[in-house]
Amino acid sequence: MAAGDIAGHAAAVYGESTPAACGSLRAPAPVSAVIDVDFTVPCCPVDPFDFVRVLDAALYGSNRLAATSALCGECSRNEGGCLYARGQMCLGLVTRAGCGARCPALGRACNGCAGLSPDANVGAARAFAASRGHVPERFDEALQMFNAVALAAAGEE
Repeated sequence: MAAGDIAGHAAAVYGESTPAACGSLRAPAPVSAVIDVDFTVPCCPVDPFDFVRVLDAALYGSNRLAATSALCGECSRNEGGCLYARGQMCLGLVTRAGCGARCPALGRACNGCAGLSPDANVGAARAFAASRGHVPERFDEALQMFNAVALAAAGEE
């Protein structure tokens, strides 16, 4: 079910008796599509250090650039074995760096909560995941969780 299928989502939740209020719902959109946004704090949950960095930029005009590289570059699993080598699919190939790769460090695959890296090559990452035995559609579904709007903007829906 597509994110924009509000009627379908309401029917799945409420069945035949969809409340009238659901008729006025709009498709989800990022805050930046509704108002001008000067600063964003990536990741879910928000990293306290990133929050302080963004607050510093807002208060004092810091010009420190946000990370644009992919998460794999800062992943400690580079030393102990990539999660792909263990048969797990990980979105670190296309996720913005900056969180310290906490999830992979704990043996959990990156779910992309920091957002899509501006440097990401989604097509190559999808092909790599497929070469490691993962279904490309499953890769795309996982990527949609935190990146649906960024993927649409990049023409990668």
